[in-house]
Amino acid sequence: MQSIDVYRLPGKCPESNNLKSLKSPRSEAAAERDAALAAAGSALLGPLGAESGVARAEDVADEEVRLAAELQRRKELHGRRQQELQQLRLQRSSEAKRHVAEEEAVEEQLLENRQLREALQAQLVRQAEEDSEMRKEEASAMGRVEALRHMIAEQESALKAAATQRLSSEEMLQDEHRKATELEAKLERQEVRLRRLQQEDQERKEREARRAMLEGALSDLKGALDELGFAGAGDMEEHGKRPPGTNLLLQSSLLDAAAQSLRAELARAKNEGRDVASSASAVSLIQDLRERVRLEPGWVYRVHLGETVGIVLGNQTSSKQKLGRLP
Repeated sequence: MQSIDVYRLPGKCPESNNLKSLKSPRSEAAAERDAALAAAGSALLGPLGAESGVARAEDVADEEVRLAAELQRRKELHGRRQQELQQLRLQRSSEAKRHVAEEEAVEEQLLENRQLREALQAQLVRQAEEDSEMRKEEASAMGRVEALRHMIAEQESALKAAATQRLSSEEMLQDEHRKATELEAKLERQEVRLRRLQQEDQERKEREARRAMLEGALSDLKGALDELGFAGAGDMEEHGKRPPGTNLLLQSSLLDAAAQSLRAELARAKNEGRDVASSASAVSLIQDLRERVRLEPGWVYRVHLGETVGIVLGNQTSSKQKLGRLP
């Protein structure tokens, strides 16, 4: 803050009163001096009058001359005093004007100081308000900072809890993954076992079907052989009844060819692992035997059964031949 200087106004200064009373004491002193001179002159003229009139006249003349000279001197002194007084008055007037100007300057300075003081007071008030607002903002900011710190602490605790939960979840996932892997391995083992059981069951069913087909094929073969007349050949020979030579030769040839072909098919199917196919081949063989072996008297028959060839001779020869090949 700026310092404020206080000046005393010239109107209220004691020197102004001295300036107003400066003229009267000097005039009174001059009048008193004139009166004293007149009294001294009269006192001097008194004894001279008593002695002689001439001397007195001379003395009076001298005294008048002296008094005139003194009066002249006093007038000159009074003129000089008047000039000095005039100069003093002019000086006092200039000093008064200067004091007035100084007073005006002081008043202006006081006004400026007052305005400056008011401005400073307003600035101080604003500064105080700003300080108050700043303190409020600082308090609010500190509150927000504390709230943020509390929030950050809560978030950190939540993150730690989440990290712990994540670790536990990862452990649980690893445990579940391990269990899933074990279950997958167990399931694979069960699937392998199931496939093996299914394969075994399928093989068992195939063996049963193959056994049934073989049994059926054997029964069909037996029936076919019975139809060809091999079943009663021994009985007829025992009773002395001999079948015709042509039928006997045909039957023996067909029997040998069928047996050899059937053995070859069964061996090949066993080597290739085709039991069902061999059974089907046996059945087809029997069916071909039934269809192709039909004797007609008077013809020559050549029957091919695999690699075996059976030749049948009839009662008559002819250029006609019937050829057949079994698979």
